[in-house]
Amino acid sequence: MVENQRQALKVLQYVYNTKTALNFGALFADGTDSYRHPAELKIGDSVTLRFRTGRNNVDAVYLVYNGERYNMQVESSDELFDYYAYTISEVTDDIDYYYMALAGNVICYYNKLGTQKDLNPDYNFQIAPGFSVPKWARGAVFYQIFVDRFYNGDPSNDVEDNEYCYIGEGTRKVKDWFKYPDNMDVRSFYGGDLQVVAIWGAGRCNDLDLEMLAPYVRFVLIDRTMEDIQAARARYGLSEAQCVCVDLRFWEIYEEEERFFETLLANGDDLHLSEYLRQVMESVAEQQPTFAGYEKAFDFSVVCGLASQLNARFAGLLQLYGKDLRRLPRTAAMMKEMNVQAAGRLMDAIMVTTSGAVFAANEIYAALPAREERLAEYAQIWTEEWEQLLTAKTETQILPEDVEGITCQVAGSREFELHLMQAQKAGKQAFRHRSGCVWPFSEEKYYFMDVLTAYFINKEIK
Repeated sequence: MVENQRQALKVLQYVYNTKTALNFGALFADGTDSYRHPAELKIGDSVTLRFRTGRNNVDAVYLVYNGERYNMQVESSDELFDYYAYTISEVTDDIDYYYMALAGNVICYYNKLGTQKDLNPDYNFQIAPGFSVPKWARGAVFYQIFVDRFYNGDPSNDVEDNEYCYIGEGTRKVKDWFKYPDNMDVRSFYGGDLQVVAIWGAGRCNDLDLEMLAPYVRFVLIDRTMEDIQAARARYGLSEAQCVCVDLRFWEIYEEEERFFETLLANGDDLHLSEYLRQVMESVAEQQPTFAGYEKAFDFSVVCGLASQLNARFAGLLQLYGKDLRRLPRTAAMMKEMNVQAAGRLMDAIMVTTSGAVFAANEIYAALPAREERLAEYAQIWTEEWEQLLTAKTETQILPEDVEGITCQVAGSREFELHLMQAQKAGKQAFRHRSGCVWPFSEEKYYFMDVLTAYFINKEIK
């Protein structure tokens, strides 16, 4: 009898001391609706928390929140897993929680870090009743831009050696930008700046969202008139400290000239209309724009739609008075020449004032919203062709004269695009990215946009 008792005690000790083969890979929980329902709580809501384990693989699962431990029960099972659940009623305050799985004498903790032998409470799950993630942020990818690694555009604001203490040691000023990063390179500062971004075409037709960049850069807003520029500043909600409004007068047409052209439209024929436009163009061409104080003043230039607006008022008046340019060949030819000259002036102004790169988005074709699918197909083709060209570094692509089903070309933008490609061919610029996209401008009109990034060659890229 005594011998049997001894044998039974040995068996019990063996069983107790044997570690259960806990399937760590089967343990899982997160903050999604499947494991926290509802995923976002209103104040006073109840919430059900769930935890997954291997089928019949654990002895118990506990939910630990706000310092208290609660036994979870198996809610459901399938061939591979058991799903434990526990409901917390009427949540009014923030909750910090994690899970604890027991299998024999094995204890495993689980929080945002996954399975742990020793719990790190900094990564516990949290519930904040009343908080809701904005819809635009759900599933979004965020990019962090480390401006400090950019070109050192302003040495006067550099962080110096041991200027302050960071993570237990002093900061370091990097003097060799090309050196390999240190193991703790977070203490190293390279002096990069993203200082001045010029927005060419900041006026009424531009829907760029500048608010997210505003804390990090200083904007220069440029358009046809100071009235348009001031209206843009107010729309963006930028303070005078965040931006400068500039009228560079590189293509200045006076209101009097536009009003006189309107008087001609009532009875003017093709010869008189074209002759007047020629006089206006020559008058503008004789004006010598001055960029004193703005040579290489902009690190980056963003050009969105301005090229199509420089002569848009003449084009708009012709359309308003029902003039068909197909019946006015001289006027049509002069309008085209004016767009060529205006786009050239715009390109010259950008070349003089910009030291780094140009980001351009130009509307090439307009179409009714019903043609959106066709526009999107062409945008995809355009993007794929440019990816191949840029990879192969071959000759630049030629803008097509027409797209099947879309016949409305945007005057001014095409001419500016040609100037950009001429600059590339002449070795003054290099395209790094180019793609097509569809811009739903209004309920009546969609645009096919050509979006590109062009770096200046032999200029400092900040």
